[in-house]
Amino acid sequence: MTVNEVPTTPSEVENYLGALLRACGWCVETRVILRDEGTEILEIDSRAVRFSPFSKEIAIAEAKSGKWGAPDVFKLLGWQTYLKADLAIFASTKTSAEVSDRLRHHAEKAGVVLIHFTEGSNPLDQASLKGLGTPSKFEFNMWQYAAKLELKYRKGVADYSKTNHNSLGALAITEHNDLVSHHVLFLQDPVDQAFRLYEAHYQQPRLALGLAREMDGHVFDPLATDPSPRLASAMMSGSDLPLQCAMWVEYRSRLAILRAAAEIVIAMRVNAITKNGDVDLGFLASGFKNGIEWLGQQPTFWNYPLLWEQFCWTWGGFLLMDDLKAEYDQLSISSGVPADEVPSALTAFDQFFPISNGWFVVPGPTNAKRLILFPFHFHGIGAFRRFLRGRSKTVSALGDHTLDDLIRWNNETVALLQD
Repeated sequence: MTVNEVPTTPSEVENYLGALLRACGWCVETRVILRDEGTEILEIDSRAVRFSPFSKEIAIAEAKSGKWGAPDVFKLLGWQTYLKADLAIFASTKTSAEVSDRLRHHAEKAGVVLIHFTEGSNPLDQASLKGLGTPSKFEFNMWQYAAKLELKYRKGVADYSKTNHNSLGALAITEHNDLVSHHVLFLQDPVDQAFRLYEAHYQQPRLALGLAREMDGHVFDPLATDPSPRLASAMMSGSDLPLQCAMWVEYRSRLAILRAAAEIVIAMRVNAITKNGDVDLGFLASGFKNGIEWLGQQPTFWNYPLLWEQFCWTWGGFLLMDDLKAEYDQLSISSGVPADEVPSALTAFDQFFPISNGWFVVPGPTNAKRLILFPFHFHGIGAFRRFLRGRSKTVSALGDHTLDDLIRWNNETVALLQD
């Protein structure tokens, strides 16, 4: 796998910016569109959020691969005001020399954070100097790999929907993806966000299984529980890209619910101090309220959404059990959750979405403990991470199929990205 040192195309620049923000410790949604009854109001390249014990910070970001001027900057400022974002970030491939001093002066005076993606510039240093975070080159590269795969999956959702007009499964996955990627991000109240997301999740809890059965000739039913050999094969081999996309959408939905939950806990903590009254959770499901209560008791709960996004998309949704301490230590470094708290943080899905036997499985003679119903190719990102970190040397000493799995996951992911 390779990454771009300097992005050139619009898509590359957008992915580069999103990866940079994620490496800085933000939870990011890319290519966010606000629609009103079918009319597109605005589109943002990245919408990012990060949490602290008593607050959240929202940033909107725009990336340009070509010429830009004052209208681009002030359009972004208008969006920032309309969306009540705390920060506006503008990234471009034009060097400081190519941007007039006056334009740069007015952009910075207005509070816009300018980042340059150019030959010889260091986006990591720029991000750090401008208060966006302290990203490492390694995590930045990992998020670029994840962004490329995310783009493939986004296209997979769109392509399957276009070529299967009569598929109720395709419609359900598209609508669910739109809810997570677009609609709820423009709701100001985290309780409203949580209600919409949790309601959609439990109305259609098994999108991938329903789609797999539909592909085999059954009526689409996201409540069905009958097993599907097609889905089982997809989980183990990476086959059936539409099913991989469905599992990806389901995990993105759960991560969005966890973000909303963290925001609710923060609001409850603030209200307790300011004596502003209780946060009304009255119409939320009891299972979600139980999850909220558990989350509020965790020492560094505000970092859990970030840890889970990292664990899913750059760690591949699995742990190597031969040396869990090393895995927890590395997750701690990248997420801010103390290493001794990471095992508890990784039970978050069991708290919010309880299922029999839990969310982790060890399928067969392997040393990798994996999330169930997880999009296969992100396993490949996690495998590549371990290869880069030299963890495969430890794995190779084991007498099971772990190393074979890591190699296979990596190779299948590379093949998809090169297709």
